[in-house]
Amino acid sequence: MPANLGGHAIHGVSMWLPWEVEVHEANAVELSLELPQDRRWPFGGSARQQGSKSAPGRCG
Repeated sequence: MPANLGGHAIHGVSMWLPWEVEVHEANAVELSLELPQDRRWPFGGSARQQGSKSAPGRCG
């Protein structure tokens, strides 16, 4: 794998790819990402992120 953050390659490619918004509510968000299987990231796969706030309001 090529180095992609300073001299390290362990950070993957998810920070440079567009995430899909699966859930967008007043106090919660859920994102998903299909990872490529190519020279940048030979493993493929998927990733999910969830975030929420305990008080209603804008989730940012």
